[in-house]
Amino acid sequence: MHIFINIILCLTLSFCSLAVEKEFSQSVFASYSRKATVGVTCNVGRIMFYYGTGVIISPNGYILTSTTVTPKDANNIEILLTSGLKVPANIIQVDPASETALLKINMVGLPYVHISTELPRIGEPVYTLGVTGESVETHNDISYSKGVVSGIYPVKSVDSQSYYSDIGIETDAAVNPGQDGGPMLDETGRLIGIISLAFGEHRWQGTAVPMTKIIEGIPRILTLPVHVNAYFKSTPETDNLRQNQAFFDYYRNRMVKIYIARMYPKDHLPQKTLQELIKEINPTPLTIAERKQVAQQISAFHEADELISSNRILRRPSEPVSGIIISSDGYIATSYFNLEEDKVPVLKENPNKVYHVPYSTDINELTKTPYDKVDFVVNEIISIQVELSNGKRYDAELIGNNTPYGLSLLKIKTKGLPFIDLPINQPQYQVGTKIFLMGKNDSDLYDFTVNVGTISAVKKARGNFFQFDARHNYGNSGGVIFSDTGRFLGMAGKPLQGRVVYGEILSHSDLQGWQRAPNSGVGYALSAEKLRTFSAEVIDSGTITKRSGAFMGIVPDTHSLIDPLVRLEDIIPNSPAQDAGLVNDDLILYVDGKYYPSWSEMVKYFKTKGVGEKIILSILRPLGNTEIPPEDFIVRHWKAFYKQTKLKRDNIGWFKAYFEKLDIPITLGAR
Repeated sequence: MHIFINIILCLTLSFCSLAVEKEFSQSVFASYSRKATVGVTCNVGRIMFYYGTGVIISPNGYILTSTTVTPKDANNIEILLTSGLKVPANIIQVDPASETALLKINMVGLPYVHISTELPRIGEPVYTLGVTGESVETHNDISYSKGVVSGIYPVKSVDSQSYYSDIGIETDAAVNPGQDGGPMLDETGRLIGIISLAFGEHRWQGTAVPMTKIIEGIPRILTLPVHVNAYFKSTPETDNLRQNQAFFDYYRNRMVKIYIARMYPKDHLPQKTLQELIKEINPTPLTIAERKQVAQQISAFHEADELISSNRILRRPSEPVSGIIISSDGYIATSYFNLEEDKVPVLKENPNKVYHVPYSTDINELTKTPYDKVDFVVNEIISIQVELSNGKRYDAELIGNNTPYGLSLLKIKTKGLPFIDLPINQPQYQVGTKIFLMGKNDSDLYDFTVNVGTISAVKKARGNFFQFDARHNYGNSGGVIFSDTGRFLGMAGKPLQGRVVYGEILSHSDLQGWQRAPNSGVGYALSAEKLRTFSAEVIDSGTITKRSGAFMGIVPDTHSLIDPLVRLEDIIPNSPAQDAGLVNDDLILYVDGKYYPSWSEMVKYFKTKGVGEKIILSILRPLGNTEIPPEDFIVRHWKAFYKQTKLKRDNIGWFKAYFEKLDIPITLGAR
């Protein structure tokens, strides 16, 4: 059944009974694989309609799909072939553990894929196929996409329709709604997995249930007239993969898993499964009124489920993040994002209890945060542990942070570590350069992940970062980025633009403010030169003492970066801004008596100031005693306010009912 979130896709297929391997051709490969991929529809009871993808695995009509496409109690199962023919199917066996269903249609001489009885390797080319779109009947042209195996690790699905919890094959190819149940193929045309709705919240990438697991649950597959040999010869990419494996091994041994424990556990969002919904609603609606009520219940469920799933991507998961060993005596670099202080809502009447959003299919109820009953407090870090590639764990000390670089340095007490010798000369970054993004993963099978992409911009954030399009997520934040020649290029930074959310469900309009979320196709990496410059200075001195540039300690709200007023989303603890008395939701009106139309213009002015210098921020502080929320008021009237501030800067007139104007002196500190 289709899923409301972008993940990933790949494709391949083989034809079948031909004994001679053929030279690989992308067009021939795609043609054969698409012919063996089918659309699947069915009903459960009288009210639930399911659709998705399946793949033919034998010439006499055996088909594999997912139980999210055909549950065990499905009826009216129909298979749509690429020829346009629609035929009925029966369930032969369902394996709940692998979330797989084996179907059968009464046809012979069908195109089919070959079976693999082995797990693929990370970095290996893969393909996925499937039916995409809202209707199988109108989308019988099978989609095709190529990617690589980006990870092999235990998946505990956070999707409300999937319950799979075991080893999954992850890919950085595209997987879209309707493709669950479809094939994931290796470069020789063998079926290595069935695409699943399962995905992990630390990676947010598409996965497939391995054929090795499916065969364990449905061993009769190997007694069918299936083939396990490949139809196509491997491609020249196989040779490249062998070379890349050497790079993977090198960097894997110089990366670490970082386990960060915080005072409050990760936020859990309310969730109801489709199966639970079916048990609650009328299974046999007869009258028009009953059918209308059931339709409304299903529609409300899907709307709430979609909003909750979209919000889940902004939650910080509890899985480990990545770090880079940069000295033999235990200095480790990672993304500052991994160690940022999050805010969590606690009940005012019981500060030891965290507020969690209750489930509702009413969108207004879901998105209502009881600010009168909760206080947002810092979710302090209580311990940091580092695990080396040999499995040894050490307690880590936070040496310090460089927030402009998005960099944190840790230290563990050990010696003789393999490390990345950071380059003295800046690598030459070029748009279009192929890159590999490696991360660490909490798996005993493969403890690393690899996403492939290109450099898409060479100078971001005043030249400190470069931009790439490889899949960037929570798990590989702080991971290594290297070129296809093996050269170290930098460290993956913050995986999203905006704050981590806790204890709130944001509306669709609020979610639009996240210009960059995990796996958005835009990632930023700290350049190797900047990483070396800062870390070398710290390692030489043993502490952060030579940080250059002035520091205030304010974090703007991303919604207001180009507005006439910049709203402060957060104040960094123990910063000059906090010492001066700035608070969240303050609106910057002037800087040293001058009006600046945007955050970028303010930053240009801030950069002219040095450590120890004083500036005066004129701010508007919401009074909080009005019927109209200050933020909504600003959104509706900012044009009129802009005109007033531009012509009569000190005449805020009708704003006085909503805001207090303050002039706050701030003495700038070091970063």
